[in-house]
Amino acid sequence: MAGSCSEAGALSETISSGAVPEELAPFLARLDALPTGHSEGVFEGRRYGVTVRISEDGRRRWLFGEALGGLDRISCNLYRLADGRWLLKPCEMPRDKVIDFVLAYRPDPGKS
Repeated sequence: MAGSCSEAGALSETISSGAVPEELAPFLARLDALPTGHSEGVFEGRRYGVTVRISEDGRRRWLFGEALGGLDRISCNLYRLADGRWLLKPCEMPRDKVIDFVLAYRPDPGKS
């Protein structure tokens, strides 16, 4: 099912929106800047296909990336909680892998 992570494999990180830790502010800004829908681009010299979806109410973001011609995958959900904090749930991978990917992934210009 698109957008779901198994609870056993998901790592959670709650991010306060009022006081976003300095190291995570660029992650949130970069995730917001990624095109919604499918895009292709480059991460660490390799081509990736990436899909970003945003819920109708804007409170959930889902990212899935896959190396084209490779086995690497990136997947996470980001939830905006009622109190304004964000909950980051990487899917069966370390939080830092997701953050590093979002910060360094560059979609192809003009293609989304």
